[in-house]
Amino acid sequence: IVVASASGAAEGESREARARRTVFSRYGKYGAYGAPDEVRLLKTEEQSEDCVRFEYSFVTFTPNMRTLAKRCYVTAVDVKGDLFMLITASNATRWKTVEPKLREVASSFRAVPAPSAKKMLRKQSETVPGLDATNFVLPGAEYDDE
Repeated sequence: IVVASASGAAEGESREARARRTVFSRYGKYGAYGAPDEVRLLKTEEQSEDCVRFEYSFVTFTPNMRTLAKRCYVTAVDVKGDLFMLITASNATRWKTVEPKLREVASSFRAVPAPSAKKMLRKQSETVPGLDATNFVLPGAEYDDE
């Protein structure tokens, strides 16, 4: 799973552009030995209002700097501006045999917002003796120096 943070997105940048930049850049999932080459968007399928699946073909580099043709599905779910992506991929030569299974896995991907820390604190304080707002500091909150 790869995440494209909303804070790194350019104004008006599409989900496809964010997915492409995050997955196929030099620092993306396939950039360990150099940015993938010949990245092509083959198909876009809207799954729901906040979920879309992209099909890409690309050429990546192996550790010994040989090229390897690949295909992948990138299922992207927008959760409060952040783009959570599941990538299912295969070598291009095996794509026809594994594509149905990869499509099934990609279709099963879901991402939902996490509960707020206050809700978690309230639930934990009911079940854990001594845990309440007076002796628990939420992440990002300043500590009291008293």
